[in-house]
Amino acid sequence: MASPRLGWFSARRVALIGASVAMVALIAGTASIATAASLRPQVAVDDWGWVTARNSTGTYTPAAKDQGNSSGGTNAVTHMSTGLYRVDFPGIGVTAGVPQVSTLGNATRACSIDAWSPNGGTESVYVGCYDRTTGAFADATFTVEYLVAAGDAGPLAYLYANEPSLANYPAELPYSVNTAGGTNSIHRNGTGDYTVTIGGIHTSSGNAQVTAEGQYAFVCNVQGVVNNSTSTQIGVKCRNYSGAATDTAFTLAYTKGEGLKGHAKTKVAYLVGDQPTAHSYTPASFERFANPAAVPHVTRASAGVYNVSLPSMPEGGAAFVSAFSTSKVRCTIGSIRTTTTPQVLQLRCTNFAGTAKDAQFTLAYEH
Repeated sequence: MASPRLGWFSARRVALIGASVAMVALIAGTASIATAASLRPQVAVDDWGWVTARNSTGTYTPAAKDQGNSSGGTNAVTHMSTGLYRVDFPGIGVTAGVPQVSTLGNATRACSIDAWSPNGGTESVYVGCYDRTTGAFADATFTVEYLVAAGDAGPLAYLYANEPSLANYPAELPYSVNTAGGTNSIHRNGTGDYTVTIGGIHTSSGNAQVTAEGQYAFVCNVQGVVNNSTSTQIGVKCRNYSGAATDTAFTLAYTKGEGLKGHAKTKVAYLVGDQPTAHSYTPASFERFANPAAVPHVTRASAGVYNVSLPSMPEGGAAFVSAFSTSKVRCTIGSIRTTTTPQVLQLRCTNFAGTAKDAQFTLAYEH
């Protein structure tokens, strides 16, 4: 199995990130962590962190409403160079878990994962952002979250699909968790087209989020979620900035009755927006979840622009969106309310030419 993450850096990124203690440790330890099942889980309880990065330049500490950390630590964002960021989550550094990233704002940007690794007691997640029309590095705003689960509750699963050209393979430990004890695996159907199987978790519905890893504004969408008697299968389609199907690594998280902070955590919600042309609707009960409980509502403001009301959620927080589509479409987080409640998120979906396009989506929120 290939070394995790390193094969997807450009020379520029290796030069920048390789200088850090975190990446040196990762390179030295790759052979052992690739096969050490005993490393999963590495935590007694779920560890998580999230950031809404509203500044596209500079090194800064996000406002209290724009960050969370299960250890109580204060997160930080570092602008390393054009389009490249490091987000530090102190107190939860561990060789395990996976991150998710969504682009924030109305600029023509696309953000993805570059890498993640512990540096002492801090987990560092590297985010790359690009001009989504050219694929060139570009500064941007984004949301990012990191979860390493204890693996004792759920249903919850996540994985790192790091062998994009292989036909079939199991997700690599310790970057794979399945609370049912089943195997997470990936099948490549064709270029950029994958089926993820989450063994043992077969409850109806649930929420899937997927994030591409790599350069050139790669975007991965959820194509579908199918629950059968023994597993859940999730279709994933990945494309480059021009819309061409492209093999790439990705991370995926799937939850049912749980948020992206793990078991029994509050201030979390998810939903599937499956009525892209409806002016106003409430998602079906089996396609939504909130803790504290409340019923969300979706309003179509204009073509490809949706306002999602989450009545029980506070000001601020972070949101993550994946287009739920087999076509050439992508969705981003337009805005997150920070001054009033109820929380209302704006989502924006476009085709790969940048034209607004109605689309289905999956959405997750945490605070």
